[in-house]
Amino acid sequence: MQRLVRYYSSRAGLCYDDTEDCLIEYEARKLQRPETIPVEIKSPEARVALKREIRWFVRTWLRDELEESSRSESLDLLTERAAYGAAKEPESPLPGPEALAMRREEIRAAQRIVDTLPKSQAWLWRRVVFDGARIVDLAVETGRTENSLYLEASRIRRKIKRMIAADDAG
Repeated sequence: MQRLVRYYSSRAGLCYDDTEDCLIEYEARKLQRPETIPVEIKSPEARVALKREIRWFVRTWLRDELEESSRSESLDLLTERAAYGAAKEPESPLPGPEALAMRREEIRAAQRIVDTLPKSQAWLWRRVVFDGARIVDLAVETGRTENSLYLEASRIRRKIKRMIAADDAG
């Protein structure tokens, strides 16, 4: 068992000290449940089961160690920042008033561009972009083919890109 733990520990890239810690923990866990300690391993199935168990144990031990170390490192970093007065209240994920105003202006500009489109194109664009309707559903609703609606949406998209570029240039 020790050879298997050392083998899988080296495959996982553990150093000697970590390998020994992992081995000590594995043996301690086995001693808690003595009925699980194999006396003799004669069948290939039992050998495969033991290898799988040890490989699983080494992987979970390594994962737990990494999580523990990253947690302690982040706590150290937080303590360090708090000592320097850098710990601030987290920023709100909501946009600020300037961002909201800019977003409103972008929406108004997009709405003005869509208003210049012919009625059928404006309807299709609003349904697809603003309402989130699928082309397949619109094809059933309008009685047109999906391909014709895809082509129409593609034309509208190109037209809007040209209009936005002209609006930005002018």
